[in-house]
Amino acid sequence: MTTKTEIERQIKICYAGQSAEKLILNDISDGAGSDITKATRLLNLYVSKYGMDDTFGAVDLEVLCPNAIESPALSRVQTLAATFTHETIELLRENINLLYAVANALIQQETLSGDEVLKAIKSADDIGSDKK
Repeated sequence: MTTKTEIERQIKICYAGQSAEKLILNDISDGAGSDITKATRLLNLYVSKYGMDDTFGAVDLEVLCPNAIESPALSRVQTLAATFTHETIELLRENINLLYAVANALIQQETLSGDEVLKAIKSADDIGSDKK
């Protein structure tokens, strides 16, 4: 079982790469294509199948509207995608030092394990707390 909060977090994680590009480079690349596909699938399930969206409530829209392209859920998915993207950009902006720490770690090593990401974040937090 996955909670509404966990799904929203997963969606924002999917948007994080492209959101970081927008924030730092003021441009985007095609590198987030599979992440956007995953986020779209999650959003569709969130709205249409799981009944987690407050606008549509606990209704399986796929039963009512089997073709999602013609469904009112499509515009809701688009609205939520924009909302979650905006929230992701704001979260990254608020934690820009952590974003740079992870980016620098990725420059040094092409891939990072979860522990290595946490280490980069902790070192950035430690530097930030020293400045206070």
